[in-house]
Amino acid sequence: MTRPLSPYNRADLAHFPRHLDDMANPPSTRTDTPSAIARWIRGIGPIETSDIDKIHRAMIRLLAQNSESPAGSRQWLAIDGPPLMGKSSSVIVGALRVHDWLRDHQSGDVRDPFTHIPVIIVSGNLGHTPLARTLLDNIARFIGVTLPANLRAAITALDYHLRNVGALLVVVDDAHFIKLRGGSRNLTDDLKDILTSLTVSFVFVGAGLRSSALLHTPGADPPARTGRPSTGTEATAEERRFRRDQYSAVEQLQWRMTYLALIEQTPSVDGAPDDVFINRMSEMVKQLERIDGFDPKYLRTKTGLKLVFRRAKGRTGIGFKIISLAAAVAAELETTPTDQHVRAVMRLSDADIIDA
Repeated sequence: MTRPLSPYNRADLAHFPRHLDDMANPPSTRTDTPSAIARWIRGIGPIETSDIDKIHRAMIRLLAQNSESPAGSRQWLAIDGPPLMGKSSSVIVGALRVHDWLRDHQSGDVRDPFTHIPVIIVSGNLGHTPLARTLLDNIARFIGVTLPANLRAAITALDYHLRNVGALLVVVDDAHFIKLRGGSRNLTDDLKDILTSLTVSFVFVGAGLRSSALLHTPGADPPARTGRPSTGTEATAEERRFRRDQYSAVEQLQWRMTYLALIEQTPSVDGAPDDVFINRMSEMVKQLERIDGFDPKYLRTKTGLKLVFRRAKGRTGIGFKIISLAAAVAAELETTPTDQHVRAVMRLSDADIIDA
């Protein structure tokens, strides 16, 4: 038994597959146990998709552009899309490929005697903690340093440490903390300061970035700073000043943003999946066909793919998980995947499918 790998733990990054060729050889029903076969099935990936390619290329363009930009104009990349699209898995694969290239070709970026850490991946799901501060601490923890208590001093110290290890890219995955909520001004200002002060390129990944604090232009009713409810009357001088200051920070973040949206696939007139979804799921089934003595052909049929598509609502990430889970359940039962296995998975919640 081993603990699950985490992309937010630097020691685990070497164990994440970058390509399908990095996977272990497929098992056989003749020599391996059902649980071993199911475990291999659940670990299939990464399936090559156009999303991974787009994300990888966008990261490279971001690094190239920012390498020649002054601090105040460095761009950041926002990767948006519906939940369960497979954003996180695609971003992690893209980031790891960038990491490997930088490690092999720009080893001179690191200062002796430090370890070269060109790419940092942290979780943005920070709960109710002081948001900007916790983001800094997560980055620091990834590279193995601690920061002073004062926020401004912490930013300065972190930039020094990032230069030492040759860091160029910081990926903030699952960035739910930038969802719009009351009192977002400090968060917006702090993030603008962090993106400007740290000499790295940032990638934020999350569902709904268009409605997040990062990209929100204050409207007629800004968050009250005094605790008084809005009266709907003419704004006070203090409220107008708050609105103007916040808008300035948001404007700068919007101007510096590169936006990449991943979209779910849409059905045809008869409800059948489109070609993109079919091709992606077929690549998954192709890996299942490598298992000696295992027959996943039902998962490639029009009926099977239509069921998967309907439950996944055209989303690649959960589509892969449905096929993987149906096949793994069949393998555990020493049989082949059928309509019954797919329908059993379809009855599960999104969370249960993803966590299975």
